[in-house]
Amino acid sequence: MANILENHLPLRDKVYHIIRKAILERELKPGKRLTEMEISNKYGISRTPIREAFRKLESEGFLTIVPRKGAIVTDLNEQTVLEFYQIKGALEALAGRLALKNFTEEDIKELEELNNKLKSFEKEDNTSLEDFNKIHNQFHRKFIVLSKNKLLIEILDNLTKRYLRFRLMVEHTDFIDEVIAQHEEIIDAFKKNDEELVSKCIKKNAELGSELIRKYYINKE
Repeated sequence: MANILENHLPLRDKVYHIIRKAILERELKPGKRLTEMEISNKYGISRTPIREAFRKLESEGFLTIVPRKGAIVTDLNEQTVLEFYQIKGALEALAGRLALKNFTEEDIKELEELNNKLKSFEKEDNTSLEDFNKIHNQFHRKFIVLSKNKLLIEILDNLTKRYLRFRLMVEHTDFIDEVIAQHEEIIDAFKKNDEELVSKCIKKNAELGSELIRKYYINKE
């Protein structure tokens, strides 16, 4: 792993970013055991920021902390991916249906503007997937919040955070046009105020996410 003392971030954030990067780049393979003592000795830092970084990485699905054994790089398999996107699709579809009665023309316009921002990434040779994901998340969160169901919003926020790892895995950009097209379908469904169509389009978008992870990560191993 690279030198984590190169920038001015708090120690816990330095540890967090370097371990996350190593996992995403497959330098740290699923099942790899990490200990606070190992990292402490390697970089000459105390164990407290390491423990804090481990907890954050566990909350995002990168590590599994096992008592008396340390942290294990979480294994991912096709079934886990399928289950996550099935749940995500179903809950977001529910949020979309609930949001219908709260949508205004301004809200529709905002969704269109967000999708237009995603379109701009198609023209860039050095597309940042991190920036793309940020706008993509804003698009989905827009109708999730408009559901005005506090518990549903909280569950989806926690679910997305727990599986943040999935969003950071895809290393290619040849899927962007398909995501944009599906978002246009979602917007059109909201415009038509069609509950069943909204649900169908949102679930279809979740299925695409599942396909991408399996194509570019699970089946790449």
